[in-house]
Amino acid sequence: MHTPSFEQCSCCGLAVAALVEKAHVPNRATEPDKIIPLCILCHRAYDIGLTTDDEMENIRNRWLNGLPAPHAHDELVAIWNTRAANWSRLHQGGQKRAGLTIRRSTRAKRAWKTRRKKMEDQAG
Repeated sequence: MHTPSFEQCSCCGLAVAALVEKAHVPNRATEPDKIIPLCILCHRAYDIGLTTDDEMENIRNRWLNGLPAPHAHDELVAIWNTRAANWSRLHQGGQKRAGLTIRRSTRAKRAWKTRRKKMEDQAG
């Protein structure tokens, strides 16, 4: 059985370890165990929608079967140039996380003020 390697981008074949990372496809929340190695460029292209979920699934299947990366860099650039980037995909769930952070911070400040007031009342 083939053991997949995380040392080379499964999309373009870039083999610079410092630039290849484990990417969750389609994302960490829906399928946390579904990971593939992608260089930072291919990963960002996927994150902003320049590479589709179906294309990434095909790339993942090829990688799992030990096949080489399906695209050369120039070919990817040509494909990506025909598509529009969706930058809002990078911030999915961002408003919800920000709201939680604000509420936690507000509660922590309120608790600190309450403790401070009790300490002043005890001392004074």
